[in-house]
Amino acid sequence: MVFVKGAEGTDIAHFVEKVVFWLHESYDPPKCVVKQPPYEVQQTGYAGFKLLIDIHFKNKSEPKSVRFHYNMFLHTENMPPVNHTRVEMLTFTNPAEDFRSKLLCAGGVLKNQDSPDAPVKEKKSSKESRHSEGSHKSSHKSKDKTSIKNTEKHKDKHAKRDEKRRNSVEENVYVRKKREEFKAKPSPSSVTSADKKSKDKVNKIKIKIEKSA
Repeated sequence: MVFVKGAEGTDIAHFVEKVVFWLHESYDPPKCVVKQPPYEVQQTGYAGFKLLIDIHFKNKSEPKSVRFHYNMFLHTENMPPVNHTRVEMLTFTNPAEDFRSKLLCAGGVLKNQDSPDAPVKEKKSSKESRHSEGSHKSSHKSKDKTSIKNTEKHKDKHAKRDEKRRNSVEENVYVRKKREEFKAKPSPSSVTSADKKSKDKVNKIKIKIEKSA
């Protein structure tokens, strides 16, 4: 026996017009049409064959029918009976209002196609917001770095100017002191070793100033 019925005991007669079982050509007749539940056919035979099953819907627009292929195998003598049930899922996209009502009466489940896309769009918006916030923070960091660099550059400029000013003052003091020493300088024959050490020390200071300038 081969049958077609609703899963979990649902009544598919609400949307099924008829079920056609296409048996092997050796059967007479090979075409069995069942218009009322139970949608089943029971025959005897000597070998298995591929069975075609057409389910016609109570629908004025497409789809109006669906076909399934079933591999029919017979019970072998002296062997335990074989029971094989296959569950098929039917999906109807945007059915007409009257046919949708029939499907719902037969236990159909209404699925909204727009709902899976909504979280993706929201997630994208959130990502763009985080990106904008990150760019804003990056811009602030860039401005802060520029401001710090400009401040440091300004400080270095003032430091160099003050250093040149101090060097100039020290050089003027050195020149004035040198003139005074030259006026009070004794004859070359009376220069002591202490004076030579003092002169060497001053020369080192002078070299240091010129190097800094």
